[in-house]
Amino acid sequence: MTTEPGAPSTVVPFRADPSPIRSWHGMKARPLKRYTADDWKIWGDLGDGTLIDVERGSPAWQSDLRSNIWVVAIGGRSFEAFERERQDRQPGEVIEVRAFAADLGSFSRKITLIEPPSKTTARQSNRKPAWTLERPILPGKRVDKASRPRYLEFAAQHPVVGRHMRLLAELLRRDWHRGIIPRHNTIADALGRSRRSVQYSQACCQHFGFLRVVSGKSKHRHNAYEVCWPAGSEPR
Repeated sequence: MTTEPGAPSTVVPFRADPSPIRSWHGMKARPLKRYTADDWKIWGDLGDGTLIDVERGSPAWQSDLRSNIWVVAIGGRSFEAFERERQDRQPGEVIEVRAFAADLGSFSRKITLIEPPSKTTARQSNRKPAWTLERPILPGKRVDKASRPRYLEFAAQHPVVGRHMRLLAELLRRDWHRGIIPRHNTIADALGRSRRSVQYSQACCQHFGFLRVVSGKSKHRHNAYEVCWPAGSEPR
């Protein structure tokens, strides 16, 4: 279409994307085609629930949730209903997850939603060590003082966690009556290692259930650590 000289041109106003920022918890529903016969049996026994996979380092991971668990309810809703309404949830909101695991039974955790990670961060997170492909294990009973020698001997025999014994021993040394509340830099200085290597050791110990990290973000506190027996390995 041709306009005459001097005639006002049509201006198309710029419209920003009206979609609100979606919050992120780090859990994804596992595709039904990947369910095993045992998974379907658990689903039938529960009567409801969604089998999930959890991204390492996500809010769900930091709150002690792992892949292969069943989410029965999240934020008072089913997992599917919560996902449909997640655009209304704001980063910083604390929600409760009711879950079930075959080796732990029913339990609940609270997680703090955050903004979705950038695409660059997401690509970097896909470069995972080989041990992350192994089945994750939830932490079980906290290690008491009397069982520490037996626990350290047990951990040292683990083919992967055995390489991170110095971290577990240092955390046990700091396990006072108020729990373990060190910063990564404090532990790194004590071990003579970098902060990044301490974080790597922590993630590995968490993956195999030797360490529980209790997030203090919702209470504006540092994270607290609990050295644990992996679920199902507790001494009788």
